[in-house]
Amino acid sequence: MRRIGKRGDVPTILLVPITLILIIAALFYFRSYNGEIQNKSSEVAEIIEEVTLSQATLEKVSELIGEEALASESDDMKKKFQEIAAGHDLRWNGVGNFFAKIRTGDFVFEKKEKSYILEIKGLFVQSERGANKMKRGFDIIKKFKERDG
Repeated sequence: MRRIGKRGDVPTILLVPITLILIIAALFYFRSYNGEIQNKSSEVAEIIEEVTLSQATLEKVSELIGEEALASESDDMKKKFQEIAAGHDLRWNGVGNFFAKIRTGDFVFEKKEKSYILEIKGLFVQSERGANKMKRGFDIIKKFKERDG
């Protein structure tokens, strides 16, 4: 006697060993996984935090230098700003081109009406960890009130 549908027996029989092989492979993968994604994720989070902190620091430093320059009541505020900034340039990593732009005079610090405007365009800060690197571009535009007196 011949059995009807013998052609379907081979794929059905192979289904069990293939399923077992896939299950064993998945268990091996889960067993060998060491949580690398968590480490990489924390590296990226550190880079983002460092870049954000560097940008905020440079914005505050520019504000403090501007206020110090205004307090000096110099005739040439841009030159005074450069002199004060030179004393704060500690050449620390992550500040990008902030102090370089100030040294070369690539910024505006001028009087407009009853206030002073500081404008530094095309700045960047950067950070890197291993193969991960982040660079953020921004501009600083600050308005200072003129001192009375």
